[in-house]
Amino acid sequence: MAISASVYADPQIVEPSEISSAESKDFVTAQATAISQPKPNKYPRIGQFYRERVAGRHDLLLRELTITDNKAATIEQNLFGYRVATSNGFLDCRSETEARFLRVFVDLGVREIGVPQDDNFLLTILPELESLKQRIDNLLEPYMLTLNPRLRAELRRSAYAKVAQ
Repeated sequence: MAISASVYADPQIVEPSEISSAESKDFVTAQATAISQPKPNKYPRIGQFYRERVAGRHDLLLRELTITDNKAATIEQNLFGYRVATSNGFLDCRSETEARFLRVFVDLGVREIGVPQDDNFLLTILPELESLKQRIDNLLEPYMLTLNPRLRAELRRSAYAKVAQ
């Protein structure tokens, strides 16, 4: 089955089972491009959201996110607080809200990010930030089921890079 340009515009037209592995890569790339386009206030790109809502704050602490992995990061609670963990290591966090904020950007493959120190501010932006990432995951996941894990991870990183701009 050949995928036409009209299919790229509306992901509901084609069922994931109708797409072969060879077509999946093109389709996922087109989906990432489509969702990286700015939408009127409802779904801005994650990078645009960060620039508009977070980057201008004066209480940002720069954190290096050196634990990127092909799998989703998890939040763990231990005796010393919270941490974001992957198979490559972990990042200690001062609160659960900071851990949730960092997990989004670790999953996106961002190498460093400015983290607001105000937990109340983080609580106000986290629902929208997490919903933006969840929207991306929901759009991509059905089309990646037929791919091998290595190709799936490569495409997910590529899609995340486009929407994190």
